[in-house]
Amino acid sequence: FTRMASVLDAVELVDLLNVLFMHIDQAAEYIGNIWKVETIGDSYICVAGGPRYHRCTDHAERGALMACCILEIAAVVSRLTEVNLKVRVGLHSGEVTAAVVGRLFPRCLIFGTDMQIV
Repeated sequence: FTRMASVLDAVELVDLLNVLFMHIDQAAEYIGNIWKVETIGDSYICVAGGPRYHRCTDHAERGALMACCILEIAAVVSRLTEVNLKVRVGLHSGEVTAAVVGRLFPRCLIFGTDMQIV
């Protein structure tokens, strides 16, 4: 992300991330039972299963499919925009806790060992 920010101007970078995240959102909707938690900079964080889909029994498969879709989407966007995107995908399985934190600017956050991004 830092390298891209040094090569692209701010508008180009925002446009690129918008296209990338828009297609990732569409993949999440198509796969189903994927909950987009948040985007921070160039990070897209989502959960398969999650609070709205607590009876989802195939969350691991959906999470793995989502990871594969993210890699493919990034490759296509990279080709079409001629920007060399390098994507890392972390895939974790386990229990997490979701909570709305904050009063003035509330945010839904995910806590748990499997949410520690390294």
